Amino acid sequence: MSISVQRPQSRLYYQAKFRDTTNKPLTDEVLRAHLRGEVTINLQSIDRAGMTRWSVIDSDEGLLPIQEASKSLQAQGIHSYIERSHAGGHL
Repeated sequence: MSISVQRPQSRLYYQAKFRDTTNKPLTDEVLRAHLRGEVTINLQSIDRAGMTRWSVIDSDEGLLPIQEASKSLQAQGIHSYIERSHAGGHL
C-alpha cells in the first residue's frame, strides 16, 4: 500500500511509500490532521499486478459530477457510495 499526500496550497500530490515501523509516513498524527481538515491524503490499494478492488473519485466542483459518475457506474452494475466534502464530494 502507498499513500499520496497533497502538496500545501496545491492540487498536486506526491507519492509516499510505507517504510518500517519507525519511519513510515502515514502516522496517527497525519490521520488526525486529515480528519481535522488540515491535510489531504490519498490512500491507494494497488496489488503487484497494478489492479485494485476499490477506487475513489473526488470532485471539488460540487456533487453533480459525483452524481453523474454514480449513475454511469450503476448502469454498468457497479455500486457506489456518495460522501459530501468541503467543496464537493467523493464517490
